[in-house]
Amino acid sequence: MYSPKAKEHAIGYSMDMNKFLNMEFGLMSNLKFGDKEINTSLGYLGLGVQRRYLFGESFMLNFHLTPYIGWTQISVPKHTGTDIYGKMYYSSDSESEFTYGATGDINAAFKLFESKKGNTYFLNFGYKVFAGEFKTDKIFKNGFFKIGITTLLVK
Repeated sequence: MYSPKAKEHAIGYSMDMNKFLNMEFGLMSNLKFGDKEINTSLGYLGLGVQRRYLFGESFMLNFHLTPYIGWTQISVPKHTGTDIYGKMYYSSDSESEFTYGATGDINAAFKLFESKKGNTYFLNFGYKVFAGEFKTDKIFKNGFFKIGITTLLVK
């Protein structure tokens, strides 16, 4: 997942528990670009509701809403000095905190292929939002674009 406004990247995994429930976990981070001074990482785990609509055999819509709990790590580099050649040195102050909230996403999936065992693989595109501590200001503005693989397994 990628958020262009916040320069955040994330990787996640979700699995259907049954027809209506899904389990999701993931890790997201502000990767450092240029002079960006704050690096934040969030690991989260949640159990939520999902709904899937399959149209024919080649198009699918997925909806998820997942309350989560997680752990946030914040690292703030501080300038500690400059050597005789002008090279700057930094140290890092880190803070950790428990966090909670909810994620929601919608995605469209297109069939790629079906395996010999009958499992179906879809390429999906979508949009995901995080409501940290259930605060909803700017969640759509700072949401994530998603790309991933959905696999429907034959029982």
